[in-house]
Amino acid sequence: MNVAWGNMMGFRSFGSLVALGLMLAAALPASGQSRHRSTPSFSSIGASASPASLSVGGTETVSVSLRSTTSASNLIVQLAIRDAASTVIAYRNFSGQSFSAGQTRTFSAGFSMVGRGTGTYTVSVGVFSADWSRNYYWADRLATFTIVST
Repeated sequence: MNVAWGNMMGFRSFGSLVALGLMLAAALPASGQSRHRSTPSFSSIGASASPASLSVGGTETVSVSLRSTTSASNLIVQLAIRDAASTVIAYRNFSGQSFSAGQTRTFSAGFSMVGRGTGTYTVSVGVFSADWSRNYYWADRLATFTIVST
C-alpha cells in the first residue's frame, strides 16, 4: 500500500483499510444477485363496463385486467368511475394485492349509480404503494358506459 495515499485518505494502518474493505464487501450483493428492487411496472390489457347503457339508479359492473412485468406485493389497486368533467365520482380500493412477474389479474366491482345524472362515464385504474406514497400506474378511459333517463 502506498503509505502517503493511506495517510491522505485517513487510514492509519493497513488493518483499518482491510476492515473498510470487509465492510464494503458485506454491503454488496453476492455475485449474480441484486439488492436493487425494481419499481413495479404495470399495463392494462383489458377493461369492460356492463351494461354499456343503464338507467339512472342502476348498477354498473366494471372489470380491469392488469399485467405486471415485475413481482410486487402489498399494493393498492383502485378502480375509479369518472364523469364527463373527469371528476372521480366513485371508486373501489383493493388493498394488500400481490403480483408475480408476468402475472395478469382482473379486478371487478359493482357501482351503484343512484343520484348520478345522465351522460357518459369512464373507467380508470391505478396501482399504488400500501401507504399511498407512490403511484406506480394510472390509466384513464379504459371503458365507457352511459346513463340514460328512464
